[in-house]
Amino acid sequence: MIYLIYGSDRMRGRAKVRQYMVALKKKHPEANHFYFDEERFNPSELAALAESQGLFFDKFLVALEGLLVHQEYGVVIEELAFKLAKSPNLFVIWDEVIPKARLDKLKKVAEKVETFELKKQVSKPAFNIFSVTDSIVARDRRAAWLALTQALRAGVSAEEVFWKWWWQFKIITQTATDSAGARQVLKPFVYNKALAGARKYSLAELKTHLISLTNLFHQSRFSGTELLYELEYFALTL
Repeated sequence: MIYLIYGSDRMRGRAKVRQYMVALKKKHPEANHFYFDEERFNPSELAALAESQGLFFDKFLVALEGLLVHQEYGVVIEELAFKLAKSPNLFVIWDEVIPKARLDKLKKVAEKVETFELKKQVSKPAFNIFSVTDSIVARDRRAAWLALTQALRAGVSAEEVFWKWWWQFKIITQTATDSAGARQVLKPFVYNKALAGARKYSLAELKTHLISLTNLFHQSRFSGTELLYELEYFALTL
């Protein structure tokens, strides 16, 4: 009897082999068990196991790992496939990659076939830390809270978000106070973004928010308050 296990997920595949061997050893505690890999493979011994039984128990348990991809050993197992399948002994075969023709042949005679493939990782675009200021400019409370959450999930610290928000309010306040002067010292993109933000707040509100941010940062440093929670509250009170 053959249990065939294959696939690119080596950890899960080999764990399945061990799982089967442990379970079958419990079911047949008297049975001898054998393990073959590239360093411990004997074609003659495998052929004998395909045709023999124990004297005092009815099964051998045999694990074969990483052999089907081997040019010489793979041919041996393929040629013995029918005998292994008809044997009363159990052969648990695992390999990461199996040539298609060999795989198809083994599938036809195996009692069980299981595959374990690694999941493809979908690459995500790198998080742009400066995007957390967009919601500040738009004065969008929900977007500010979501931006904070997304930044944290991307591995950005709460302190990094704080400084980006503080910097953005400072630039907006500077632009609202002296638009002409700000235009001379800021890059066009930065200035235009700050100008858009200045239209969303009164000058008094800008100064209040700037002071609030400064205070909550100092509180987190010296009073033991959690900066993240303070930033969440701040976002929801824009």
